Amino acid sequence: MSSETPQIQVNTEHYDFSRYVSWERWSSYWHQLHEIDAVRPNDVLCIGIGDDIVPSILQRKGYAVSRFDFDPALRPDYVGGVDHVRESVDGRIFDAVLCCQVLEHQPFEILAGTVEQLLSITKSRLVVSLPYSHVPMLRLKLRLYRSVLADLDLLVQKFWKSWKFDGEHYWEVGARGFPMSRIGPVFDRDGFRTRHFHAKEHPYHLFLVMDRL
Repeated sequence: MSSETPQIQVNTEHYDFSRYVSWERWSSYWHQLHEIDAVRPNDVLCIGIGDDIVPSILQRKGYAVSRFDFDPALRPDYVGGVDHVRESVDGRIFDAVLCCQVLEHQPFEILAGTVEQLLSITKSRLVVSLPYSHVPMLRLKLRLYRSVLADLDLLVQKFWKSWKFDGEHYWEVGARGFPMSRIGPVFDRDGFRTRHFHAKEHPYHLFLVMDRL
């Protein structure tokens, strides 16, 4: 675990709807909602409040939603660093945990330990998304009337790009030193089935969904 005190990287104005929510980000919200709704959880822990759109929609769907964030200005139910989430939620266990575009805001060295913490408070499903540094090379979509015959994206990781802390992200999947072949095993855990996919409309967001067996 990290001994450093994390710093708030963006202020609340950063999440202004007109500037923050692009069409691509909105489509990523759909994937978050879809993956949580698929398991019909009684309660959900949303880590990283952001603009609060996804937690609010989950609440309107009738789920008991708890919010977790490092920034008290966002008025979360639990305040703390994600690498100490188990301690911060007092050992509470949730049916589902959602943690999207959060883990890259901390050093890579503590990723494995943080994932272990997240799984320890997850009863059924953990949904994570990470930034994927890539170049889109090809997109192919074939339709016959209303049926999709093929839907293929060819994405090339930016293996030539060295990543340096940019004030927000310590690392991104695909950049030099952080290939998917290194990230994937962190999420391959005994007792869980893991799958990953890109948001079709926003492949910069790589989703990893872990279900307890």
